[in-house]
Formats: sequence, structure tokens, C-alpha cells
Amino acid sequence: MKRTILAYLFLITMHNLVCTAQEKSTEILLLPGERVWSGVIKDGQKMPYMVGSKFDFYANNKENQIQPLLLGNKGLWVWSEEPFAFEVGDGKIIISKAKGEVFRLQAKYLTSCCSRNRNTIPGLN
Repeated sequence: MKRTILAYLFLITMHNLVCTAQEKSTEILLLPGERVWSGVIKDGQKMPYMVGSKFDFYANNKENQIQPLLLGNKGLWVWSEEPFAFEVGDGKIIISKAKGEVFRLQAKYLTSCCSRNRNTIPGLN
């Protein structure tokens, strides 16, 4: 009986920790003038997203293809193997409800090299 109660308390504690981790949100600052697109194919006409736009990749494919991916026109990449939710704020993106690790990259080198010569990327040609 004591083992059953301890196991039950352990499961309740773990459930609360998982729920707390999923509710954590992260803000990613955008560069001045940066605009954002996502991997939600059916929302193509809404992109680039305006302030206040939001989407949850979890169990919502909008009857089409989706990929938990955000791209900015100034080199921002936000990507995950697992779903997450996002909201575009004023100068920021708010990431929440992440079911896995979310990766962020600001590709400054590619942004600067491509602006000099749009046809070549050093090391690839």
C-alpha cells in the first residue's frame, strides 16, 4: 500500500513538472524590420506574419502540410523536431508549449554575403 501511494505521488509530481515545462515561454527578439514566415503551407497568404499572428503546431495541420519552422527575412531560423506554439509580437516572437528542443539560429554570415552577390554563397560555388 505504501509503495502504491509513493508511486502515485511520484506520477503526480512528474505530471506537474512536465506541464510546467510545456507552459514555459521564450522570447526571441527580431532584428529591426525583420519579417517572419512559417512552415504552415495553408497560411501562405497570411505571410509574412503581422503582429498578433499565432499558431500552435501541435495536432493542427490545417488539412495540409506543416513543419515546426519559422524563418525571418534577415537570417532567423527557429526549428524543432517536435511541435511548438508561437506568437508574433512587436519586435519579437514568443515560443511556447514546446514538446521538444527548439533550435534558433541567426544566420548573419549568410545574410551579409548574399546581399553583396545574390548569385553566389562563398564555399558553395
